[in-house]
Amino acid sequence: MRGVSVDAECRLARVEGGAQWGDVTAAASEHGLVGLPGFSADVGVSGYTLGGGLSWLARSHGLASNSVTALEFRLFELA
Repeated sequence: MRGVSVDAECRLARVEGGAQWGDVTAAASEHGLVGLPGFSADVGVSGYTLGGGLSWLARSHGLASNSVTALEFRLFELA
């Protein structure tokens, strides 16, 4: 649940629900890119982003929540 895939051409990252910013930073840096991470690599991407996401780059690039293009949820049938 911590998978991260990067589409460098589109500058998009697909992040699984349990991923931390360290996972995103490692995957993005392979392509010379960076996300809008917080102050710690151990912070979860989902909670940080949905909470607004204030980073060192916020003044020049905005909050992490402004960079979200889609959310996808898996639904389960109640038995």
